[in-house]
Amino acid sequence: MITPRLRAVTAALALTALLAGCAAPAAEPTEAPSATTGTPTTEAPSATAASSTLTPSASSADERDAPSEAPGVTVAPPAPEPPAWSGPTAVDTTDWQTFTMPGGEASFRLPPTWEVRGVHAFAPGTAEPAGYAHVYTDDGEHLLGLHLDAEPWTLRCDGPGIDARVLHEEPVELAIDTPGQLSTQVRFDALGVSGSMSISLTDGRPDAEGCTDSSVDVTSGANGIASVAFGTGSPGPSLSSPPSFAGFSSAGRALELVDQDRLAAAWTIVRSLEVHQ
Repeated sequence: MITPRLRAVTAALALTALLAGCAAPAAEPTEAPSATTGTPTTEAPSATAASSTLTPSASSADERDAPSEAPGVTVAPPAPEPPAWSGPTAVDTTDWQTFTMPGGEASFRLPPTWEVRGVHAFAPGTAEPAGYAHVYTDDGEHLLGLHLDAEPWTLRCDGPGIDARVLHEEPVELAIDTPGQLSTQVRFDALGVSGSMSISLTDGRPDAEGCTDSSVDVTSGANGIASVAFGTGSPGPSLSSPPSFAGFSSAGRALELVDQDRLAAAWTIVRSLEVHQ
């Protein structure tokens, strides 16, 4: 006879077996899910996977065209060309005075209020043969110098300037024989950050240092004169130019800032020179 207690145990065993048969098999280990869920995204292509056709940017083209320059080296720009200039203006010399060297070898004209100082007579064959005469403006500036010598000579300079040019030149006639074409020049010369203008009588021949010789060699006659120099300074080229003709950054600035009336007067004085046989 089956008792109620036996019936309960049998039922419990049957229920346990039924639950064990229905249990799901153990799951295999899996990777942790990605933090990003939803629709999967396509990975961005690498730089090497990009198209082989590249369009250079404007900056890269500029870099190729730009000239290379050593670090720390500054390339100075070329000197700008001065503006067109037709030369010194004409001067009315109606009331000008005439100065003649003590021995009568040379003469020139100058404005009535200007002065000739420091005159030394030309004396060939003596211990001091050279003759001098210096022109001063009405405000006391030493503007021009005349030098007569019994020997050919060259005024020393420091070589051709960084910016050296003839701004204006005209031929001139004197009663002397010279080895080159005689002319008067307006020049600009710069050896550094500033330059100056000069006016001089020249025969156009460069000297041994590459500078334009400011003296004129005489080949014959002229009362024993072998060389003549007449120009700004003491006399000489631009390195001895008077203050009013110096201190300019370029030839263009010189033409803009120089006293044109004074420049024209100096030019006219040099061109008025006469050498007497």
